[in-house]
Amino acid sequence: MSTISNTALNHMVARYSNTAIAGMGIAKKIDLLAYAIAQGMTQGTLPLIGYNYSSGNMKRMKDAIKAAFAYSLLVASCGTVLLYFFAAPIAGSFISDAETVRYGQHFLKIICLACPTTAVNFMCITVFQAVGKKIQPLFLSLLRKGSLDIVFMLLLNRSMGVSGIAWATPFADWIAFVISMALVIPCLRKLSRE
Repeated sequence: MSTISNTALNHMVARYSNTAIAGMGIAKKIDLLAYAIAQGMTQGTLPLIGYNYSSGNMKRMKDAIKAAFAYSLLVASCGTVLLYFFAAPIAGSFISDAETVRYGQHFLKIICLACPTTAVNFMCITVFQAVGKKIQPLFLSLLRKGSLDIVFMLLLNRSMGVSGIAWATPFADWIAFVISMALVIPCLRKLSRE
């Protein structure tokens, strides 16, 4: 789904200019690093949550989930602050063309706003996977990439231009965050009663 999303994004941004597409490419590559860190942190806790769930040790499982939520959210929030305030030098480390750097830093400041929600969304997906749920993690994964984000790209491109395409990422992730929380909180409450 990420490939479909990136194909749509590249197709829309290419209509503006080569520097806009290069700037978006830089922002998305940096975002990919934040994405990989969030995914690594959450997927690393999957066996711990799964083992405790299968052994019936709900207290330890819930403690692991709380700690993973807190640490992944902390790292993602620090990443957001870093990427937002240092967007220009980070984008400039990829290329020296001033216009491309300007686009890259602008897009990066927008896209990095999704880092905290991405971390939480991945944690919710991990919790569902660890306790043997199949539908919820699939639904949440499809919601983030290749569906909501493409809809927002189309809508925001028309109303805001090239900046709107970048805003699609945080919009889709924040909506996925709300839905993730609406699904995972009742699931965790039910597990704690078991």
